[in-house]
Parts: sequence; C-alpha cells; structure tokens
Amino acid sequence: MKRLLLIPSVLAVCCLASTAMAQSLFEECQQKKNDIAEMEQQAKQMDAEIANVDLKIRDLERQKQQLVRDKFEKAREKAKLQNRIRLDRKMMDRMCSGIRQCDNLERRIDDLKARLAPLAERLRRIRREIAERNADTVRLNREVNKIETSYRQINCDNLVAGQAQQTTIDRCTDLFSRWNQTQKDINLLRASVTALRGRYRNVMQKMRIHGVKLARLLAKMRRTCGHSTRLAELENLEREQTGFSALKKELDQMESSIGRIPRLKIVRPRLRPVLKKKPMLRKMPKHKKKKHGLKRVR
Repeated sequence: MKRLLLIPSVLAVCCLASTAMAQSLFEECQQKKNDIAEMEQQAKQMDAEIANVDLKIRDLERQKQQLVRDKFEKAREKAKLQNRIRLDRKMMDRMCSGIRQCDNLERRIDDLKARLAPLAERLRRIRREIAERNADTVRLNREVNKIETSYRQINCDNLVAGQAQQTTIDRCTDLFSRWNQTQKDINLLRASVTALRGRYRNVMQKMRIHGVKLARLLAKMRRTCGHSTRLAELENLEREQTGFSALKKELDQMESSIGRIPRLKIVRPRLRPVLKKKPMLRKMPKHKKKKHGLKRVR
C-alpha cells in the first residue's frame, strides 16, 4: 500500500522537475535568440558603416584624382612661369645692367664718403685755425705799427741825460717791453703757421689719393647714372676738395702777411751824456744835424 502511495509522489516530483527544466531551457533559448537578433542588428549596422566608409573612400579617390589633375596642371603652369621668368630676366639684364652698375657705384660712394669724412674734418679745423692766425697777424701788425709810431714820436733812441723827462723814459721803456713781447708773439705765430702748413700738407697727401678716386667715380656716375640723386653728393665732395686745395694759397698769403710785419730795431732806452762845448779857434762850416730815428731791419 505504501508503495502505491509513493509512486504518484515520485511521478509528481518528476513532472515538476521536468516542467522546471523545460522552463529553464525555454528561457535560455529565448535569451540566445535575443542575443542573436541583437548581433544581427549590429552586423546590419556595421554593413551600413562599411557602406558609408566605402562611399568616403570613393569620394576620396575622386578627390585624389582631382588633386592629381590639379598637380599636373600646376606643374604645367609653373613650367610656363619659369620660362617667362627666364626670358624676363634676360630682358632685365639687357635693360637694367646700367642700373645695377649704378647700385655698385652708389655703394662705392658710401665707402668713399666714409674715408673722406675724417680727413675733411681735419681740414675744416685747419681752415678755422688759418682764420685765427690771420686775425693774430692783423692784430700783431697793428701793434707793431703803434709801437713804431710812438717810438718815432718820442725819439726814444736819442734821449739826452738831464734833458729827457722821466715820463718819456718810462714810456720808452714800456715801448721796449711791448716790442719784446710782440716779437715773441710774432715768432710763435710764425712757428705755428709752419706747423699748420706741415699738418695741411700731410692731410692733403692723403686727400689727393682719394681725390683721384673721386674724380674717376664722378666721371662714371655722370656717364652712366646721370639720373641718380647721389650724383649731387659727389659734386658737393668735389667742390669741397677744390676749397681744401685753395687753403694752400691762404697759407701762402698768411706767411707773406707775417713776413711784411715790420722788423724794428728797438733797444732799451739809454741816455746820451751832454757834450760840453769847446771854444772854437775858427769858424767852422755848419753841418746838418744828424737825424736819429727808428730803423727797420731788412
């Protein structure tokens, strides 16, 4: 009896187990189905993406082909341009060779000006010193003339003891001192002019070397580059050179002026003693009184 009761129980348990297993398998299959459907959807999406990539590739290939065509077209244009450049350069060389020569000449002008500038400044300084020495020459010449006039008027070389006033003696002494100082100034002036001439000669030797270059450069500029504004600079330099050459004449004239300053023979005042008159045994013919005066040393 008990066995009969166990059999339905076992059957029931088996049915329940079988039902549970069937339910689990169904769910698993359904999940797998869903997974497959999802993967298929992903595959379709990938097909769309691949198709889109293919479209881009075909578009890029078309762009590449267009770029290749553009490249060859640009290469042809470049070849034409380079040929034109070559032809135009030849034409420019023929037309503009003079202008390039002017550019070279203008660079030489800058170099020459740089070399002349310090020499020109030294010569301008010498010119100013010549003007100063000329003023000194005029002043000293005027001073000598004043001394000479006063010396003659006072008759300083014919003073007689006991007859000359002290003021006259003092004035003659002062004239002697003034003449002595003036003669020193004249000697210094003459020495300074000699030194000035030496400096001038030294600078002009260097200046003449550049003057030859200046003359050649000026001739080339006038022949080839008459349109250049730099031509006026060279002409100004040439005029300045001429002015510097004329300083020699000014030095000669100044030395001549110094040489014309009177060279006076002035001595320190001395008083002649008074000579006593001796009785005359017979009448003597009258002689002209000897004149005493200032003598110029020739």
